[in-house]
Amino acid sequence: DHQSHLPRLKALKSHGFTNTWIVFDDNWPPNIGDCHSAKKLMDPTGSPDIKHPYTMGAPDAKVMFRDNFGKKRGTISVTEHQAMAKEFRSLVDVYVEVPALHPVDWILRPNWLKVYDATVLAKMMQKPLFRTAEEFEAFVPGHVVNWKEEYYTFFGAARLV
Repeated sequence: DHQSHLPRLKALKSHGFTNTWIVFDDNWPPNIGDCHSAKKLMDPTGSPDIKHPYTMGAPDAKVMFRDNFGKKRGTISVTEHQAMAKEFRSLVDVYVEVPALHPVDWILRPNWLKVYDATVLAKMMQKPLFRTAEEFEAFVPGHVVNWKEEYYTFFGAARLV
């Protein structure tokens, strides 16, 4: 949780985990979040331009890098990002993005999502599994969910080879 995904996969692999599905929360898109996520690693460009994600920059362009609950903050080059992405892809044979439980209110979206225009952000997200708290409650009776948009998270899953 809130840790960069590549070191986590490497640690699991070093402890003998293989042919194992790993689920990530905090699977942040480029330029937001507190860790270098699988979603970021699957972006070959590194998205150095915050206003135009998924657009290639120069090899020495800077890519936002965060780790350890955002306590480690800095930048890496597009080339360094691409090397990390290549290593990530060598450790997994399947990567999927999993929809969130609930939608984000695009007008009142939380501040950490306001780095992107709502139309750009919508392209980065899957449709949520449930449209309302009532839908979720009907699916999982008795489960209490805090249905606040700032708790939206990005999910991903990968199979470690």
